[in-house]
Amino acid sequence: MTVLLNTAPPDGIEALVVWVSAIGETRANRPPGAVFPYYMIERPAVTDDQITQRGTYRVSTFGVATGNLSAMYVADQAARLAERRVLALAPRFGPQQPVTLSSGLVVFSDGVKTMLGPAREQYTDDNSIERFIAEYQIDWRFIAA
Repeated sequence: MTVLLNTAPPDGIEALVVWVSAIGETRANRPPGAVFPYYMIERPAVTDDQITQRGTYRVSTFGVATGNLSAMYVADQAARLAERRVLALAPRFGPQQPVTLSSGLVVFSDGVKTMLGPAREQYTDDNSIERFIAEYQIDWRFIAA
C-alpha cells in the first residue's frame, strides 16, 4: 500500500496564470506568434513546511512597439500593470482573492511579497521585443488532496 500525505499545495503556476490572464494573454510558456503584451509565468524555486508552500514565481512581460510607443515603454507599462495585479492577489491592502483552477477548485494565496520589481532584461539583439521580469514570493496553503 502506498502512503501519501492527504493534503497538497494547489498548482501555483496555474493559479497565477489564471489570475494574471485578467489583464492579458498569459501562459506558462511563450508560444511563437503570441500577442503582445504577453505574460509568462515560471516557478524557479519552491519550499514548503507541509502547511504552506512558499514559491518564487517569475512574471516575464513581453512588449513590442505600438504606434508611437516604444517596445520598452509598452513592456514597462504592461509589467507595472502585472505587478499591481499580482500584489492584489493576497492581503496587505485587501482581502484574499479567489482563483478558480481548471478543475473547478477555488484557491487563495496567504501572502505575496515582491522579491524583484519589474526590471528590464535584454531579450532580442535589435530590441524589437522588450522583456521585463519581476519575481514574487507567493504562499499557498495546503488543501485536501
